[in-house]
Amino acid sequence: PLIPPSWCNWQRPLRLGENGHYFVGCSRHGKAPYDDRHGCKIEFWEFLNIDENPAVEDVKIRFLSTNRAALSAKDLEQAGGFRAHEPAIEEAAPVKLPDGRLFALMRSSVGSPVWSQSRDGGRTWSKPKILRDASGKPFLHPRSPCPMYDWKGPEAGSGIYFALVHQTFNFQDPKKNAYQHRGPLYLIAGTFDPTGEQPVKFSEPKLFAPRKGGNSFYTSYCLVD
Repeated sequence: PLIPPSWCNWQRPLRLGENGHYFVGCSRHGKAPYDDRHGCKIEFWEFLNIDENPAVEDVKIRFLSTNRAALSAKDLEQAGGFRAHEPAIEEAAPVKLPDGRLFALMRSSVGSPVWSQSRDGGRTWSKPKILRDASGKPFLHPRSPCPMYDWKGPEAGSGIYFALVHQTFNFQDPKKNAYQHRGPLYLIAGTFDPTGEQPVKFSEPKLFAPRKGGNSFYTSYCLVD
């Protein structure tokens, strides 16, 4: 109760939770005594009774992978990633894998998108890792939205996905600032890899939005017909 509720849910909730409950990733900005002062972590929310149309004050939310279990950039920075002035993992984009696992792609402050997976319906998540292409090379991305979607529909679990990355990052930035240039966006196509350490294998980037620069690229995805 003493920690100010500084948070943001980026993507709309999807029916990826237990028994088809709505489920969403939450960016929780560091306010607890053990958190980095300007950092950000990821936890997950499951909405338990929305289908009953409750009054707002009666909405029941289950908090998953929260508090000290929230996903953090600390391990990635210690492993040699970019050490930003404000360490962050935020804005999770979860999808369902064909075998029932959940996979989430997130923006970060380490110079690349990062990913994590859950084998128990979103209750616990693996330590975040840098997103890599099929050859093992990291994709590059500033602290900017990194959307990912199931090609066949938000909750389809089809095994065919796509994501958007800027594919640029300056690791020599003297200010240690991960908020860098948000120019053209590239689409990376992903396919389910059931035996891979990274369970979605991504292809080479292809130009998607040829823009010089601009604000964050906040998106949503709907399947029509």
